[in-house]
Amino acid sequence: MIDTIATELALEAGIAEFIDMARSANVFFEIVNGRLTVRAVNPDWTMWGPIRHLLDEIGIERIDRFVRRTMH
Repeated sequence: MIDTIATELALEAGIAEFIDMARSANVFFEIVNGRLTVRAVNPDWTMWGPIRHLLDEIGIERIDRFVRRTMH
């Protein structure tokens, strides 16, 4: 049980870092009309490769849940 909780906390921290990294490149994840969307405003295109790679690694479903849970 503790290992599962620790793993979930580590995943949550990783997703938060990913979202922060994307934000620093002017790439934003938002829920619009009930769907996860990506909005880029003058993005740092050199960061798009790493963002895309991590998006695939983490998974859209997990990022969607995180964004829904943390949006204000």
